[in-house]
Parts: sequence; structure tokens; C-alpha cells
Amino acid sequence: MDVSLPYGTQSECGFMIQAAQTVNLPPQLTSNDTTTTTPLVEVANNGLNNPTEFPALSDTIFSGDTLAIAVEPDLPKCGELLHALLSYLRTNTLLSAKDITIVYGGNTNQFKSLTLPEQLAGIFDNDLNFEVHLPEESEKQAFLATAENGEPIRFNKTLVDADIVIPLSVQLPNTLSDHSGFYHCLYPTFADHAAQSQTSKDSTGNETLPSQDAITTAEMLGVQFIIKVTPGIGDEIAGFAAGEIKTLASQLDSSEQRYPEWAAAQLTVGTISGHTSCNSWETIARALNTLADVTLESGTIVLCTEMAEEMPSILNALRAPDSPEDIEYHLEQQASPHLQIARTLFQLRDLFHICLLSNHNPAEVESLGIAPIEDVAQIQKLVDASPSVNCIIDAHRITFR
Repeated sequence: MDVSLPYGTQSECGFMIQAAQTVNLPPQLTSNDTTTTTPLVEVANNGLNNPTEFPALSDTIFSGDTLAIAVEPDLPKCGELLHALLSYLRTNTLLSAKDITIVYGGNTNQFKSLTLPEQLAGIFDNDLNFEVHLPEESEKQAFLATAENGEPIRFNKTLVDADIVIPLSVQLPNTLSDHSGFYHCLYPTFADHAAQSQTSKDSTGNETLPSQDAITTAEMLGVQFIIKVTPGIGDEIAGFAAGEIKTLASQLDSSEQRYPEWAAAQLTVGTISGHTSCNSWETIARALNTLADVTLESGTIVLCTEMAEEMPSILNALRAPDSPEDIEYHLEQQASPHLQIARTLFQLRDLFHICLLSNHNPAEVESLGIAPIEDVAQIQKLVDASPSVNCIIDAHRITFR
């Protein structure tokens, strides 16, 4: 049986499974979906005119309002979604370009790869305002509220100052690493460096759930309306929802991204597909956590991605020839928004043989305790040597839990 798993923007990871091998295939490869896809602009217009438990969006925006659109990273069809939303606002409200700011929650390289200013030019008479959220720049943050642990929540100043904030976000399972639930699109995505650097802790050092701080953030911002898209394969959209934020928080689930229960396999092959902006070290950590759930201990995990993002500096700690105890201690002393990424790689590389197909320098990958794969043909050799194989498309977006 031939298996082909998409990864990156247009690449395929192909290999052959023998009849004697046990294999689990992703639902996307085994279902026959013959439904006709409705154009995204039509889906968006319908959702904005008929949102869940909320008036038509155009009825809630008035002349003189300032609007900030908070765009979460890893958003499929990001440019098309924004184009549909902005065209709706241009046609149905009195807002002009100077009233609207698009605040992007990813890093500068991700933003540049999306070419949003070029894609969105011409909708309004003048150029739109764009901003990349920079959590380390304190002058661009403002006090918003007090967290459960007593620490101040400092938040993106543009979002704090806007009359209306509309999150444009991805619906993901809560169980994914570094994804703290429905409100993750606001907090900690647009919070300051301190909030992104570590899990909130109370005065006794016990970890607290960030969800309440995220809900508080939404309430203090006055966010009432939200747009949530459920990702399909790669840059596709499986679902579009818009409406009152608390209603959608209680109604939406992640059933489309929850795979059926699988037996653990000796080898698990996973991919990250979609736009370049989706390929980051955060998505790699999420994907590896998912793949680990269905891989036998001491088994092999293969992850295929076109990611070439610069390695976060905290990963240098994984290269040290220190004992695992010393590395773990060193990591816990770090104040870095990439701490959870480092923790994930550190923990999983000791439990599994991790292999990475990417656009990174193989020597750099190997220095992290991860085996670099430079050719898809190498994956066939791993498949041939494994009695059982699990295959997962877009492991950064699904869960088995």
C-alpha cells in the first residue's frame, strides 16, 4: 500500500506499507468527501451577517470607532480571511482604513511571509495599519488587569486602546502543548514577555491554570465578538464560526481534530503542512507531543516540515554535555517564551528516537539530540524496519486525548 502525506506548502512524504505491517492512516486519507466547497468570502459574509447569539457585525460598529483585529498565528488562509472581513467592513460600515489596525500575534518573519499589506491593498482608499506584537518591548504594552497570582497583566497597547477588538483565531484542542484553550488567541498571545515566558505561578509556587487570566483579559478588553476557524489539511479551512464569545466558547468543540483511539506503534510519521507561517518551533513542539501519544516508548517519531525558523536561543541548553538533571535545572531558571518548546524536546528525546525532516542545517538539528533526515527515501527504510506504523497529517493541530 502506497501512503502519501502532505507537508509544507506543496511537498509529499511518500512510502510503501507492506501487508504484514500494522498501520493506522489519518481520517483525511480514508474518507471520501465529495461535498462542494462554498467560496470563503460567501461563508464569511454569511457568518458575519448571521453570527451566533450576536447581531450582524455591521450593526455593532459605528462611525468614529477604532477597530483592532487580533490575528492569531497558524491561521489557515490568513490573507483570504482578512480580505473577506475587511471587504465586509468596507461595504457595510462607515469605517475607513485609518480606523483599523491589524495586529499580528506571530513573529516578524512569519508576518513577512504572509505578505498581508500586498494582499489587502486596494480594499480601502488608503493603506491599512499593521503591527506585529512584540512582547519584549515594554513601551508597546499597557496595564490591563491583575492576574490570579497577583501579577499585573500587561497587554498589547493597540488592543487595549481600541474601541472594538475582534480576534481572528484558530480553534485547536486544549490538550495541545502551549495551547491554553479557547481564549489562547488573546492571552498569552498578545500579552507581554513575562506572561509568555513561563506558566503563571502563585506565591506558593503552584502552577495555576492560565484560562481564568485569559477570560479576564477578554472581559477587560471588552471583547464580545470573535471569529474562530477550524483548520483542515494544510492551509484549508474545515469550519468557520463567528458570534458572541462566551457562547462560542461553550458550544465549539474540537471533535474534528480529535482522532479516534489508536494503539501505539513502533514508528509514527507525522507532518506539518500549510503556509510557511505555520512552520515554527512552537508547532514542532505541539506536533511532537501528539506523535508521542501514539508511539511506543523507545520507538521512532518522524516529523516532516519545511520549517527553517531560527532556533530559539534557549535550545542551546539542550546541546550542553551536562547531565539530564543539570539541563533540566538550567531550563527551569530561564525566562523565555520558548521554555515549553525546550521542555518538550528535552523530555521526548530521552523517551523516543526523534527524526526531523526540515530545511534546517542537519548539524544544528543533530546537536539537539534529534536525527536529521535529508531525504524522504530515508523514511522508507524506517518504515521497512517497523512492524507497526501510525501516520498523522498536521500533528500540530490534532489530539488523541
